[in-house]
Amino acid sequence: MAAIKPLSHSYHNEDELPVPGYVNSKQLAAGVAESFTVPAGAKHVHIHSTAAASTFVKFDGTATVPGDITDGTAPHPVGIEGHGYYIEGVATISVISSATPIVVAEFFK
Repeated sequence: MAAIKPLSHSYHNEDELPVPGYVNSKQLAAGVAESFTVPAGAKHVHIHSTAAASTFVKFDGTATVPGDITDGTAPHPVGIEGHGYYIEGVATISVISSATPIVVAEFFK
């Protein structure tokens, strides 16, 4: 297994991320949720998708392609540029899309 590299707190935007030491990817089928298991020691993840705006993530739950969700539990959208998240204490990350993208998760300490 690859080592998870530390993420320095001096990084202020995602364009400055170091080369990750632990990266997983999933080829999604439209409307089918897949999960990433967070590796031991990971505290940060950068997730991005080859689909521009139709990919969603949910932490420690199962992602759905959202319709009207007004109780605060909707999944978070990610796209080509991706998003970084602090994930200490998170065990799984679920991803889903209405398209068929490849989703990449880059983990850091």
